[in-house]
Amino acid sequence: MKSILIIDDAKVVAEVTALMLEKNGYKVYRAYSGRTGIEMATALVPNLILLDIMMPEISGWEVLDELRSNEKTKDIHILFFSAKVDDEEKSKDVAVDGFIAKPFDEDVIVEKIKKILGE
Repeated sequence: MKSILIIDDAKVVAEVTALMLEKNGYKVYRAYSGRTGIEMATALVPNLILLDIMMPEISGWEVLDELRSNEKTKDIHILFFSAKVDDEEKSKDVAVDGFIAKPFDEDVIVEKIKKILGE
């Protein structure tokens, strides 16, 4: 079973997304802060991370930098998801596998994840 780590400070968004992904056959972990997300990614090494960009304390951009500079996490697939549409253009310049705008449709995110994970 493929595993996904959701890193999002908005607990409701993380929970709804997790339920949707679990229903589609994924093992889902949740982190409600960037720091916790980095720790969990290092410990779990999931197949994919859904990473929110706008978070307090440490942004998704900073989380991405730390994950890419860590030998254990540098190759994990990362899919940004954000309510800020202008982040989509910026995300094209960094080492991520894609961008999903919030709010998102279940079919769209599941299809994108399957494509990234080669399913």
